[in-house]
Amino acid sequence: MDISEICQRMKKRRLSLNLSIETVSSATKLPPTVINDIENGNMENISPVYLKGFLKIYAGFLKDKSLIEDIEEAFSLQKQSKVKKEPVSAQRPAKIRKPVSKGKKVSLPFIKKTAVLVLILAVFLLAKGIFSRHSKPASESPGISAVKPIQPKRHTSAKNVLVGIKIRKKCFIKAKVDKVTLFEGIMLPNAVKSWQAKKTVELFVNNPSFIDLEANGDYIDTSKNRQPAIYIFTPSGFSVKR
Repeated sequence: MDISEICQRMKKRRLSLNLSIETVSSATKLPPTVINDIENGNMENISPVYLKGFLKIYAGFLKDKSLIEDIEEAFSLQKQSKVKKEPVSAQRPAKIRKPVSKGKKVSLPFIKKTAVLVLILAVFLLAKGIFSRHSKPASESPGISAVKPIQPKRHTSAKNVLVGIKIRKKCFIKAKVDKVTLFEGIMLPNAVKSWQAKKTVELFVNNPSFIDLEANGDYIDTSKNRQPAIYIFTPSGFSVKR
């Protein structure tokens, strides 16, 4: 069963139930644009990672078991065809080991002389270290260390904005990078995504407690926020709109 045929059946099923796209979107949390793309066969507008999940969510809402079975069969056939097309990798030739050349034997007197020199050098360095550790400059007051503590460097503000998320529970995400929408849809658990912008990254999350959020290397705790929110990130910091 072709996926485009399955999508046409979904549209017919929705129309037979007298359901609007807005009603389906409200019940499934799928954006209207995604539902339109599914029904019109615009699969290139939907990420292949989420396509199967979106189709199963839609089919489950329509309560048609045959649609769900056909979706599983279609994706299974696609997977099998990809495996058949992949060329068999050629066996790697065995590495030829180069014969190890036998070095000249080192005489015992030479080893003894080398060991004595190393021992003398170690004693000299140890004595020098002890002397320098206990010696104090004349101008130094007693009880005050002559070594100044190293001051920590302050991080300068980032020129760009880098935002990353990891999904803990299924939720709806919409991301705008410099006012342009780059992603809008449902993300599944363990999915990871990031965006980089010169000015702003706007991130809408229907339930922020379902995600792990990081901006410019700093972790942002969203575990206590269960209401829809928009996170706006700039090079100088971030703000939250609810």
